[in-house]
Amino acid sequence: DWSSDVCSSDLVYASSVDRAMVTARTIASRFGLPATVEPGLLDADYGEWTGLSFEEAKARDPELYDLCINHASQFRAPGGDSMEEIRERSVAAVKRLTLEHEGKTIVLVTHTLVIRLILLGILGLSTDNFWRIRQDTCAINVLEYDKGVYYLAAVNDSCQVREGMKHRK
Repeated sequence: DWSSDVCSSDLVYASSVDRAMVTARTIASRFGLPATVEPGLLDADYGEWTGLSFEEAKARDPELYDLCINHASQFRAPGGDSMEEIRERSVAAVKRLTLEHEGKTIVLVTHTLVIRLILLGILGLSTDNFWRIRQDTCAINVLEYDKGVYYLAAVNDSCQVREGMKHRK
C-alpha cells in the first residue's frame, strides 16, 4: 500500500482538483482525518494550452514554448497563470500552514508543477531551475521546519509506488 510510507500526519491539505483530493482522502483516512482544500495548492491555469500535449503547445507557439522550457520565470500560459504567480501563492500557502500548525506534521497533496515551484521557492532558488527538479507521480517530498528555516529532507521519493506495483503482480 503506497500510503504506508507516510509515517504520521496531524493535518492533510490538498488542491481542490479531483485527482489530488482522492489521494488526500486516501492518506487522511489512514489517520482518521479529513482532507481539507487549500486554494494555494491549486494546479496551474494553462489557459489556451489546457489539454494540449507539450508537442501541441510547441507547434502552436514555439517561442512561448521555448520560454517555458528555458526561462520558466518569465513564462505565462496564454490566457492563464504565470509560473511566478503560482510560485508566490503556493509558497505563501506552505508558509502560512507551517506557522498556523507549528510543530504538527502536515501532508500537502498537489501537482507536479506546484511541487516544483514550492521546492524552488522554499529553497530560495530561481524559477528558471524548474526543469531541474524531477517529480514523479505520487512522489513524496519532505520539508522540515525549524526556527524559521526549511530543510529539504527528501525529494521525489516514489519507493511506495514501486513497492505497490510489486505487490500487485
